[in-house]
Amino acid sequence: LRVYGAGLLSSVAELKHAVAASDKIKRFDPEVTVHEECIITAFQNHYYYTDSFQEATEKMRAFANTIQRPFGVRYNPYTQSVEVLTNAQKIAAIVSELRGDLCIVSNALRKIHEHDETVDVESIEKMLQSGLQLNHDEE
Repeated sequence: LRVYGAGLLSSVAELKHAVAASDKIKRFDPEVTVHEECIITAFQNHYYYTDSFQEATEKMRAFANTIQRPFGVRYNPYTQSVEVLTNAQKIAAIVSELRGDLCIVSNALRKIHEHDETVDVESIEKMLQSGLQLNHDEE
């Protein structure tokens, strides 16, 4: 069991309360959770779970994509901040950064493959290609 939270949930007392209150534990659904009151001075009314941190991340990304706004956002792990993407220059800077990262990944993959031919380069290439396909049907 891994528990992520802030404020009181990071305390032992609320963690014990959350685990003991099985009737207050619900499957994480951002569409529902967003309407829940966030209590900062007492224990929460409900707690939410997923099978993995990745599942929670994917659900949050999908939910964020439904929010109508005239800009995009991106988490920058280097600065540990959220960047607001409001113009083509900011997006071009991210594309340049991604190109650099992909060069690093490509070089590392090539070096690893030189020493270990069992590395499945094709599946990694397919994963990259499928990740780069943009879905314009949602617009």
